[in-house]
Amino acid sequence: MTRLVARHVTLTLLPVVIGIAAGYVFVSQLPSCGSLVGPLFAAKCGREIVQNQLWIQTGVTLALAVLATMIGVWLERRRNRKTQVTLGGSTAGGSVDRIDG
Repeated sequence: MTRLVARHVTLTLLPVVIGIAAGYVFVSQLPSCGSLVGPLFAAKCGREIVQNQLWIQTGVTLALAVLATMIGVWLERRRNRKTQVTLGGSTAGGSVDRIDG
């Protein structure tokens, strides 16, 4: 049970961590706003950079959350198939949730 919970927590936190890292890398790669547009428009440039950083973080997190969901479903199906093979047959419901006996 603990390994199952740890696997799901890891899969759900991974997109968030990578999304934040992608936003940080985006901001750290850009030169300062003063050197980009000059001191007059530096404040507007700063707002645009923060807005772009948020869009990148959101997009990367969303894409990786979908990927993590697909991986989680695949892992659960694989585990259920292994359980069915170990039991020596299939069940009427198609998956084995609990074994009493």
